[in-house]
Amino acid sequence: MKTIELINGEWKIRTDLHITDEQTKILQSRPLWNEQRQALLRELSFYSQAEPDDAASAQAIFDKVKLDGEIISASVSLPDGSGIINCRVNGEYQQIRF
Repeated sequence: MKTIELINGEWKIRTDLHITDEQTKILQSRPLWNEQRQALLRELSFYSQAEPDDAASAQAIFDKVKLDGEIISASVSLPDGSGIINCRVNGEYQQIRF
């Protein structure tokens, strides 16, 4: 089973990061918000594009269950089609589990 997430209007899948020992040292350095650490975090990619077929399947499922409102986050597990949508409808927080 794989879970894909809707990020900025695109379906993405979390990727496995392969971080070097040097990158690990930078990420663990203090202060946590130093310039070198921030540059590395911008460089690392935690997500990649979902396969087109997976994205189409997730979008079809999402379109069936979504509410009209502001989407906060959404994720769909494939192939079973379960998932969760967090959104605001008329200013009120709603969560849809399916």
